[in-house]
Order: sequence, then structure tokens, then C-alpha cells
Amino acid sequence: MLSPSSASAGGVSLGSDRASGKQTRVGPRGQDIAELGGAADAASSVAGDYADQPIIYQRFAELPTDASGRLYQAGVFWAGGACAIGYRREVGIITNLSEFVPHVLT
Repeated sequence: MLSPSSASAGGVSLGSDRASGKQTRVGPRGQDIAELGGAADAASSVAGDYADQPIIYQRFAELPTDASGRLYQAGVFWAGGACAIGYRREVGIITNLSEFVPHVLT
């Protein structure tokens, strides 16, 4: 969900009018993630059990979107080396519980 391209700490401005986000360093299944409003002043969050963990602030990365407004995110699975590619989609914040998109690479 969040791009590491401009991480900062302690709520320091990310230098953009684009939306940004904050997440805990530990937080499985997308817990304790918050979208911070940008120019559109949009905001959403996912509560969880890890709010007492250190916070990371990051700028959002642009993700591909389909006609239904679902965002798509690719991920590489790692087990001693890159071994698989997975795609998830969701309207809003993408988490480990977002829909897995079946695919075939040829």
C-alpha cells in the first residue's frame, strides 16, 4: 500500500499535496494503517492491536486501477530467493485479506 520512497518520522511533512499514510512497523493483515488526507482531504483507517508500535509515515505510490475503482498491487514472495508473484486488489486500503487475483504468466 505504501511506497518507501519518502519515509519520514514523527509526522514530518512529506512535501506533497498527495495523500500519505502511516503504519506501524508491526501490523499484520493491514492493522493500524491510516490514510492521511492529501489535496482531496480523503482519510480512512484500519484499527488493530499494534497501535503502540513505532510509526512509519510514507507517501502513497500510484497503483493501477480498474473500471470498478479497485486498486491492484503486485508482490514478490521470497523464500531464500524470489519464488512467486502475487496480485491483490481492493477498493481502498490493500491488506493481506484483500482479494487474490488469479493469474498465469507465460
